[in-house]
Amino acid sequence: VSALRQFSAPVTIDFEQSDRDLQVLMSFDSDTFNRWEAGQRFATRVIFQLMDELARGEAAAPNNDFLDSVANIANDDVLSPGMKSYLLCLPGHAALSGQLDVVDPDLLHNARKILRVAIADRLQEKFIELYTLLASDEVYEPSHQQIGRRRLRNVCLSYLSVATAGDGAELCASQFAAASNMTDSIAALACLANLDVPQRQTALSEFFEKWENEDLVVDKWLSVQASSTAPDTLARVVALKEHHAFDIRNPNKVRSLIRTFAANPVHFHSADGEGYRFVADCVIELDKLNPQIAARIAGAFAQWHRYESSRSALMKEQLQRISQQDKLSPNTFEIVKLSLQA
Repeated sequence: VSALRQFSAPVTIDFEQSDRDLQVLMSFDSDTFNRWEAGQRFATRVIFQLMDELARGEAAAPNNDFLDSVANIANDDVLSPGMKSYLLCLPGHAALSGQLDVVDPDLLHNARKILRVAIADRLQEKFIELYTLLASDEVYEPSHQQIGRRRLRNVCLSYLSVATAGDGAELCASQFAAASNMTDSIAALACLANLDVPQRQTALSEFFEKWENEDLVVDKWLSVQASSTAPDTLARVVALKEHHAFDIRNPNKVRSLIRTFAANPVHFHSADGEGYRFVADCVIELDKLNPQIAARIAGAFAQWHRYESSRSALMKEQLQRISQQDKLSPNTFEIVKLSLQA
């Protein structure tokens, strides 16, 4: 059953569907929103199954029926490039976390990564074919046709960057060097920022040197690094806080670096608690300069009670430390107080 076809209101249905139901809808539904919804539900189910397997110490293997469905999407020549790009994307960490009673960030990240790599390996040849086919020397236009082609090409690049075989890093570096528009440049830079490869620092340095006088573009440069899953992300963000391109009195810079890091599903939630401590330090500092933005960033701790016990305790500890500061603004105090009462 393809329920609520062509229905535009945001509705969540408590409706049991088997893997086979979701596979059929994800592969063939002519209502593209329902096709996307089935894919998101199926992907969520597969990721949660992988989490259970990892938690039990078992070898985690992605559902082959789901991989077949992704292949059906990639090979569907009727779909527009823009629609195909959305159908190929996995649900994000925030959407997945919201459906868990207890969140273990490591399990969630590792399960999602396993599925993403499996898709990249299974469809590597197809992604290379699409990536090559979608290359264009047309003059840049913000038309929906060009936007769709660029988006699909960059989704393919994202998968190719994590494939087990091949040289995804070099492909990203080549796109970055040849990019004629900001969309392609940032997409390649974001892929490289997640990889622990020599090309990463080269691209980051070249991007900053080219755009350092354009504040909004520098904000993108900060965000790309703050959202990275690379191992050295926290150290890099701490260093960027002292970089001359960053100004803690500038709300846009704070949002781009600190608030983005506070939404980083891997390094904000690092098991040693250092991500929590860094963000709490920033909240305390910001509260004296801009209480409104300090309160917003403090909201990153609001769901502390939904995380597994060790992280829950570490997040609560930082909330308590913030609450004990002298002359805490009413804005931040209210957020922290309500969070601790949860």
